[in-house]
Amino acid sequence: MVEVLRKPIVVNGKLSSAAITRNRQTQTSKYYYPFQLLEEKNGYYLIRMVDDTFGWVRKEDAKPIKTADYWKGVKYFLRGKTISAKLPSSGKIKKILQSQKSIPYIWGGNTEKGMDCSAFTQGIMLMVLGILLPRNSKDQKKCGIAVKKNAFCPLDTLFFVHKKSGKSHTGIWFENEVWHFCLDNLGLTHESLENLKKRYRFTGSRRLFHSPTDKKKC
Repeated sequence: MVEVLRKPIVVNGKLSSAAITRNRQTQTSKYYYPFQLLEEKNGYYLIRMVDDTFGWVRKEDAKPIKTADYWKGVKYFLRGKTISAKLPSSGKIKKILQSQKSIPYIWGGNTEKGMDCSAFTQGIMLMVLGILLPRNSKDQKKCGIAVKKNAFCPLDTLFFVHKKSGKSHTGIWFENEVWHFCLDNLGLTHESLENLKKRYRFTGSRRLFHSPTDKKKC
């Protein structure tokens, strides 16, 4: 697992976990897509990731490779449009969702050792549909098309703001509940929208795909 930071941090000795948490942009690993090396500074590389996230990694954590074909075949969600995609069975979707239960919540996390709300949403869409969302919830909210309140379909993305902290939050609609990764519950939880609204202010929902054969609304 490799930490991707907001800025190159120069310290004498080992970088503290508190400093990493404060400056974490996201995370990556050798099993994820390769990234572009853009700049070198103070023992760090500035990188661009497949989901258009920019951040800094320590030089010793990066292994340069000779390829310009970084992200061949990657499919991205579109802004203002839905993508034609076949939805798997409800049983398969639920199994994928529940497979994330053992993962703890970590701010900025994006690996099996910990993740946050937008990493969860990004990962589920990639696993279920094979299509990549942006990393940040504010950018995810620009993908797909707007959905009216109480007209949600499975795998619509819902967006919120925490009433106390003011932090942005996101989750996925499935089986008439919101499935999301939150610090309140230290990881994955699912609950009714009304219950979630006790802690979060609802700010909108997006639909990312449509069935190529089903003419129904969902």
